[in-house]
Amino acid sequence: MAFTTCSVVTNNIASLDNLPNDVGGLTATQLKALFDKFGADFVAWFNATHLVEGDAHLADLVTDANGAHGLIVKNGNWTPTLYGSTTAGAHTYVTQAGTYIKINNKVTCFGMITLSAKDAAMSGDVRIGGLPFAVFIDYLGAVSFGGISYIDHAADEKRLIGAAMPNTTYCRLAFERDNAIQTNLQPAQVQNNTTLTFCIEYIATS
Repeated sequence: MAFTTCSVVTNNIASLDNLPNDVGGLTATQLKALFDKFGADFVAWFNATHLVEGDAHLADLVTDANGAHGLIVKNGNWTPTLYGSTTAGAHTYVTQAGTYIKINNKVTCFGMITLSAKDAAMSGDVRIGGLPFAVFIDYLGAVSFGGISYIDHAADEKRLIGAAMPNTTYCRLAFERDNAIQTNLQPAQVQNNTTLTFCIEYIATS
């Protein structure tokens, strides 16, 4: 929002140089009146223009449907799930909680999953699902784990990592390996009491 340019005349004194001598010769009282007029005119203009625009600007920050200066901020809850890509599985959860913050298309999700019973029917690669917004088609998102408990892994499998996959609402989970390709987390590596605490950041499709 642009403020209106001041229209008050500010060169009253300088303009006297262009006046005939019989008009330009002013008494101290007349000169003071010109200064006072400028001050009064400026205050009146400022109150009538900038204060009104400023008040409208503050109201816009609060009520604009497009967000403050076009910045749209949303927050809410989401429900993370742990599932298999072939057979999802119907697990029993102790904790299944999530919250998110969305600033324009930038999404940050926080989540925690704790199982009390894993469904043995789960099959395929293990994923975290239920993201509140679809991931933008051209970008991967990143998963950061704050805590991991009761996940089995092979001797050559190192740190558990994750990525929010483009054009989906799920995260791929995999193990890093020394000088080798990653291996996806498998159902047999998930236990009845597996716990994952994580943060997911990605760009949403809209």
